[in-house]
Amino acid sequence: MNKHFYENTTGTEGLFTFNFFCEALIGSMQTMSHLMEHEKIEPPYQLTELQEELANIGIGLMEDYQKKVLDMDRVKGQMISITTMAYDVEENLVPLLRKSSDQIRYYYYVFVQGTKLLYPCLMEKLVEDLPEGADISDLVDKKD
Repeated sequence: MNKHFYENTTGTEGLFTFNFFCEALIGSMQTMSHLMEHEKIEPPYQLTELQEELANIGIGLMEDYQKKVLDMDRVKGQMISITTMAYDVEENLVPLLRKSSDQIRYYYYVFVQGTKLLYPCLMEKLVEDLPEGADISDLVDKKD
């Protein structure tokens, strides 16, 4: 049973926050890939997969927002998936950075920073769009 499906959302903060991060992450990955190709460094194949998954999440969010609903369980699952994918990309990029230019490393750092900030920023903004009194406390990691 999906217990975090909210109807009658009240805004679009989450959608625009995701789109902002999505554009920044995809832009940094594409620029990094082009620079790597120019320097004859083979980009990890996961870069393309991650871009496609970000686009799919954006499509799902757009559909939800058009219907004024949010499936927070789906969003959390997708965010965990792309976070895992981003760590895989990062792990495959690190050895390549030793022989790359400062420009490639710059876009790598933009990518890493964006992936670290995406989930907490997105969750904060999604909550702003939920109906008053919505409780998502069990969707957020708790500190001991």
